[in-house]
Amino acid sequence: MSIEFDRRKLFHIRRDGLTFIQCATAAIETPEFVQMVDRLMGTNLTGKGTPLDLMIDKATNRMDHDLATFLQFVWDFVYTRVPMGAESPQSFPAGSGPSGKAQP
Repeated sequence: MSIEFDRRKLFHIRRDGLTFIQCATAAIETPEFVQMVDRLMGTNLTGKGTPLDLMIDKATNRMDHDLATFLQFVWDFVYTRVPMGAESPQSFPAGSGPSGKAQP
């Protein structure tokens, strides 16, 4: 299955000022999120595997395909679904949610 990511989406800015680049950067900087996308989509952005597997991935440009898959996933399931004006998780104090109350 080949996924083509429209690169024009990289420069998209929502009415509330959130850019796709900001959203994708936050997603890629969250190791647990990347691991779950790898698991769900069959990608290997975390670079797991034997050295031979990784060399084959590099030779076949799998990373490019996996990155396009990841970006499309972020576009479809994160960026377009975050409510307008929602606070970013980075703005919450550690261990709390949007309400400021401690999360279990």
